[in-house]
Amino acid sequence: MSDDSSLHERMRGLIDRMAVDLLWQDLRRGDREEPLRGYLTRGAGPDAPWEFRFAEAVPGLEPGAVLRLATIQERWRVASVGPVQLDGQALAWSARVERLGQEPAEAAPPDLDQLITAAQELLAKSTLVPMECEDVEEALTRLRGLAGRMGEPGAAERVALRLRLLRDRFQACPQTGHAARGLILRLEAAFKRLEQD
Repeated sequence: MSDDSSLHERMRGLIDRMAVDLLWQDLRRGDREEPLRGYLTRGAGPDAPWEFRFAEAVPGLEPGAVLRLATIQERWRVASVGPVQLDGQALAWSARVERLGQEPAEAAPPDLDQLITAAQELLAKSTLVPMECEDVEEALTRLRGLAGRMGEPGAAERVALRLRLLRDRFQACPQTGHAARGLILRLEAAFKRLEQD
């Protein structure tokens, strides 16, 4: 019982820390955009779906609605809505989404690519639960793609969000917390250099 409660609290704490300002709109009803708080994540693997996660169900959020980060224009269409479950218990609420307009794939510079690969190797040694591992994998995939687009509006904010997720996840694991601290600092420095170029 206490394990279930702890897992629930960890998920709620993650959402509270990672949540950013979003806007959503039901185009079928012609509604105006409404404010919302949540964060964007993706499961492991190249074909894993993107989803926004929320602390609780969002009344009226249904397939066909459009979500976007409040600070940038990247938009996502909701494909399905439902609970995030682990071992039969609902820990949060999610909207699986499809990006409207695909971002071009870019290769990360070699030094950044090596750091991201090192983070993936560190993840393999961790004792994080599957849902947390998926979040780390998604963050690393996004960082690799963002490395070639640091001049775009909102790119620095998205990098900061992913690095914060990595810090939260790795520090929750005794096996990876210490090693990850230095690695994430090197990642931050590498992205800062890219931003200034």
